[in-house]
Amino acid sequence: MPLEELAPLLGNIGEFVSSLAVLVTVAILVVQIRQARAEMSLQSQRVIKMHNSETFQQLVGDAELASLHVRGQKDYFDLSDEEKVRWGLWVYTWIQETEIALIAQRDGVAGMDWIESYMNGVTAFVKSKGGNEVWLRARDSFDDGFVEAIDERVQSVEKEWLDTLLD
Repeated sequence: MPLEELAPLLGNIGEFVSSLAVLVTVAILVVQIRQARAEMSLQSQRVIKMHNSETFQQLVGDAELASLHVRGQKDYFDLSDEEKVRWGLWVYTWIQETEIALIAQRDGVAGMDWIESYMNGVTAFVKSKGGNEVWLRARDSFDDGFVEAIDERVQSVEKEWLDTLLD
């Protein structure tokens, strides 16, 4: 076969091989993106849970804050202004971590089913007298979807957070 006739055939074979190489590369990239997304989801979950644990460690490690947390839930208005600020900021941080988790779930971070237990905790907290006072003051700072979810759940919660912990 003369070279002039072989050249187009070799060119077609070359294009076919190049196309296959592109397809293989795209397939590898798809797998790598999926793996990276799964790792990012796991990392997001770890960070959210770690922050929540750190927030609760403050409560566990500080008897004064724990007492303030109990007193605040029972009667917000019995707290001094300084106590309202300290407790309110601590509560805001705790609620915000749950909001971040809910937004991550809404944005498609995989494996966020555990957020339901966080939402239940915040909802039971908001059900308390003091928790409701903090919520009413802070709710405008949170994502609208998160506020709506908490407000809807509060209607169906039977027990306050302290009652759940102490029963």
